[in-house]
Amino acid sequence: MRVIAACLALAGFVVALIVGLWAENPLDVILWRAVLALIVMNVLGLIIGYLGEKTVTMAIEESRTKAERQIELMMKPSAEGPGKTGGELTPQQVL
Repeated sequence: MRVIAACLALAGFVVALIVGLWAENPLDVILWRAVLALIVMNVLGLIIGYLGEKTVTMAIEESRTKAERQIELMMKPSAEGPGKTGGELTPQQVL
């Protein structure tokens, strides 16, 4: 999360510096805008990083839950007799 924020902040700072120099603005204006871009892009990067981290965490948890449910269904005894497992899973059981 912080890596994304830092990368975006640095990119915003550099872009603001280059554009300011290219436009031949005074140095104080260039630096002020570059620092402002650094702060804004850092906050934006934190938000993007948080959302990305949350999305990946939710996907992992969902996958883990689905795998645990599949294992439980496979280990459930079958009506075919002792020692037999539940056998093949249907798509409805998996979902």
